[in-house]
Amino acid sequence: MTTLLKELSDAEGIITPRAVAKQFHTTVKDVGALSGLSPATISKRERFNSKVSQQRLREVVLIIERVLPWCGTPLQAYAWFRSEPIPSFGDLTAEGMVKRGKSTQVLEYLDRIAYLELLHTKVKRELSRHEGLYRAGLISGKEYDDLVFAEEKAGKEDTPTKRK
Repeated sequence: MTTLLKELSDAEGIITPRAVAKQFHTTVKDVGALSGLSPATISKRERFNSKVSQQRLREVVLIIERVLPWCGTPLQAYAWFRSEPIPSFGDLTAEGMVKRGKSTQVLEYLDRIAYLELLHTKVKRELSRHEGLYRAGLISGKEYDDLVFAEEKAGKEDTPTKRK
């Protein structure tokens, strides 16, 4: 279980809407709205305790937790979840996707972004290492130029283009 998931779950592992509302300085009604659950479902323990309701709440928390390293704080991650349009999903927000039952796609998208970020970090580290080798005279200028070109090309391919 992830850290944020633990914080928002009770002793039985049930995510409580009240805990989510408190964490993100909002209301239980808003928690229901952002997760696509009705006020009646979110306000009664026997209803928010159901498998479907818990799955929806868990998905919200997992998405927010997934973007936490990029956003900085839980509140900023929550703000991203609610308001940042995602071009790959027709500019729907993560909240909009969750409401449509498509949280798995959001999590997969975030995993791909994290993977690309990791690759980019590795490429930059490798380029830095090769720069050191070039400066030390251990690789030729052509080899170094080829590496720089490959890195620049990879950067352009990873850059999303705006849709019209």
